[in-house]
Amino acid sequence: FTTTYNMKNRILLSLFITIFTTVISAQSLTVADSILSEIQTKTIVDSNKEDTLVFKIAYPTNYDSTKTYPVLLGLSGGNQNEAIVNYCYAAWFRSDYFHNHITIMPVNSKGKNLLHYTQEEIVNVLNAIKNNFQTTANNWIIVGTSNGGRATFNFIAQEPALFEGGILIPGSIGKTVEINKDWSHMKFVLAYGEKDSEGWIKGTEYTKEVLTKYTPKIETIVLKGQGHILPIEYNLDFVYQQYFQIK
Repeated sequence: FTTTYNMKNRILLSLFITIFTTVISAQSLTVADSILSEIQTKTIVDSNKEDTLVFKIAYPTNYDSTKTYPVLLGLSGGNQNEAIVNYCYAAWFRSDYFHNHITIMPVNSKGKNLLHYTQEEIVNVLNAIKNNFQTTANNWIIVGTSNGGRATFNFIAQEPALFEGGILIPGSIGKTVEINKDWSHMKFVLAYGEKDSEGWIKGTEYTKEVLTKYTPKIETIVLKGQGHILPIEYNLDFVYQQYFQIK
């Protein structure tokens, strides 16, 4: 199974990453003003690294700047441009289940996909969040879709203790990601559309196989009637409910 996945489906996954960007760019990315009003844009300039990071932010209900909050780190699909991140917020990351979290979504501001970030670049993103927002020291949740779902595991690998778990809709783990006992406290929901491609479905199966070696707290969910890209009106709350029910 592993050889088959490595030889065939890794190529398919790369292909469908490109397709995500093409398809979502071709369809309407219109997001209602009432939804867009929930998110703010924050630009962070790291003078030492000479780097500029851009984030979309949705603050918790009754946000209090004197308190700390856990982070929902949302990694969008496609090339993570502003329009796609806005759409992914509306379709994937927007839920009352996260009303006590700061929802933070990186925007591709330097022409480099999150999936291809180096370890140093990932650390810079995580540090920028910790240094510029009132966040807890752990219990973050990471939600990713498509290549954002693949990048999820690269982010977790840099600081496993920071995260309580991940939700992939869909996503898959790369061959170079090293998992060890430091991941044992985490829980995961692996979801994919019933009509999604074979590559993503096989990728989810492989991911579960790998994660199960280190944590038993994994649920797989099939989104009936859905493909790779979700419409904004599709309600993912049943997926998030399942995540919070995992003990």
